[in-house]
Amino acid sequence: MSNRLQCSLTPNDHAVLREILDQTTRDSAYRRFLRTKLVQAEICSSRNVPEDVVTINTRVTFCVHAGVPRTANLVRNGSRDFPNYTVSVESLLGLGAARPESGSGNCRRNRRGRFTEDQRD
Repeated sequence: MSNRLQCSLTPNDHAVLREILDQTTRDSAYRRFLRTKLVQAEICSSRNVPEDVVTINTRVTFCVHAGVPRTANLVRNGSRDFPNYTVSVESLLGLGAARPESGSGNCRRNRRGRFTEDQRD
């Protein structure tokens, strides 16, 4: 079994994450995860993003450690005015939410463009 991340990014999402990496100088779990995501990501055009891939500025529903489902917009910077409605890709939680593809994570997109907790173990 491979430890390789399954990740697809749009060119815009890749550029945003690359900029964040370039601005993050301190070594941390977040920076290492971000670097791995960028190295292993498959870049695909916005029109060809697979249906089950989470992108920046997408609404996502997810659970953390089988907790209560939370729905938020995945954004670059979290909102102090609406912290319950956004999750930033500049956090481990947001960066992790941007990962899922074909059941590889804990959330997925349904046909309406929403993402729901992946029930598969």
